[in-house]
Amino acid sequence: MTVAELTGPAPAMCLAQPSAAAGRADLVPVSAGNAFADGIGTVYDKLTFPPGDMSSPMVVRPEANPGLNNDVFGYDFTPDGQTLYGIHNGSSSLITVDQQTGVPSTVAPVTKPPPGPLPVADVWGDLIIDPVRGNAFVVFLSTDGSTALLNLNLTTGATTPIATLPGVLLIDLAMNCAGELYAEAIGGNVYRVNPTTGALTLIGPTGRNLTYAQGMDFDNATGILHAWTFDDSSVAVYASINLSTGAATAFPGGSPNGEFEGAMKTLCAPGATVTNGPSGHTADLRPSFGFKTTSATSVQCSVASGTAVFVACPGATYQPAADLAPGDYTFRVKVLGVAAQTANATRAFTVVDCATLRANVAKAKKQLKTARKKLRKAKKSGVATKVKKAKKKLKKAKKKLKKAKAALAAEPVCA
Repeated sequence: MTVAELTGPAPAMCLAQPSAAAGRADLVPVSAGNAFADGIGTVYDKLTFPPGDMSSPMVVRPEANPGLNNDVFGYDFTPDGQTLYGIHNGSSSLITVDQQTGVPSTVAPVTKPPPGPLPVADVWGDLIIDPVRGNAFVVFLSTDGSTALLNLNLTTGATTPIATLPGVLLIDLAMNCAGELYAEAIGGNVYRVNPTTGALTLIGPTGRNLTYAQGMDFDNATGILHAWTFDDSSVAVYASINLSTGAATAFPGGSPNGEFEGAMKTLCAPGATVTNGPSGHTADLRPSFGFKTTSATSVQCSVASGTAVFVACPGATYQPAADLAPGDYTFRVKVLGVAAQTANATRAFTVVDCATLRANVAKAKKQLKTARKKLRKAKKSGVATKVKKAKKKLKKAKKKLKKAKAALAAEPVCA
C-alpha cells in the first residue's frame, strides 16, 4: 500500500462554509463522555455516539461534500474537552471544529517536515493531544515508506521533528492518561511509541489488513483503546484494541460500513494514593510520606493537626519543613486534574516525643533515689514525724516512676 493509494487525490479546501443544517432539530452537539467520528469514505457526516456503540449514531453535521471530510485524517480533543482539533491534509492546515454545529475553521498552516514542500502524495496521518498535559503530536507519511513523528504547536501550527521512522507507515496515534503513546500502522500492526525518541516497540497485529485512513483514540474514562478500522476489503469494524497483543475485537454495537476518523470526548480522572509513611504512632518528628498521583496537572500536600494548609509537592514524597510537636496529625495529598477535577488521599498519624518520655523515666528514677536517701537519713534521726514524711515521699516517687515507665512502655515506637 503506497501513500498515494492511502489517500487518493487531495480535494480542494473548503472551511467555515455556511451550514446547510441550520434549524434542523435532529442534529445534536458532541456531548461530554461521547465519541466523535467524521466519515471520510462512503459516509461523510460528522457523527456522535456513546463509546463502544456506533449502531445508532447521531448527526452533528450532515455533509454530502467530500472535499473537507475526505481529507481530515486526524482529530482529537483538548484535555478539558472544550476544543476539537483536526489536521486537514490537502491544505496542510490545523483546524478546529465547532462541537455544536460541526463547522470547521482554520487555525494556522501546519509546517511540513524538512526539506520543505513535498509531493502531494505525502500525507498527514494523524493528530493527537496528550489528554493530561495538552501537548500535541502528528505523524507525516512519506512516499519513501517512512513516517515522521513531530510535535505540533496548537497555536501556530509549527512542528518540531522527533524522529523519522523508516519502513513503517503509522496511520493512527493515541495517548492514554498515563502518557503512553500507541500507533497503528498500514498492514495492521500495533506499536508502543516512545514520545521522546520515536522508538517503536511492536505489540502485535490487529488481525486485520488495515489500509486507507483509520481512526483511533483512548476512552479516558475506561482506558480502552477504540479504533475505527478499515481493511483492504473495504470492510469497516469499530473495535477495541488489546494493549498486550494488538488484537482488534469488534464492539457489540457495530458501526456503519465506512471509513472514519474519530476521537473520544472523555476526561482523565485524577487519582491520589498514599504509598508509605506512618499510619499510627511514630517517633519521627519529621516523618516522610510517599504518594502516587495520576492525571495530575498539579499536586499539593499538607501535614496539619487542624485545618490543612497546602503547599506544592510536585515529586513523589513529602516531608514537613520542621519538627512536629507531639500530637495527632493528618497527611493530605490533593491532586488537581483537567477541567478542575480533584482527588484526595489522607493518612492519620500521631507524633510521639520519645525523648521526653525517656527523660521522665530518668527523672523519676533520680527522685526515687533521693527519696530513699532521705528515708535512711530520717530513720537515723529517730524522729518519727520525719520518718513518716520521708516514707510518704518515697511512696509518691515510686508511683511517679511506675507511671513514667508505663507511659514509655505504651509506646512501642520508643523501644
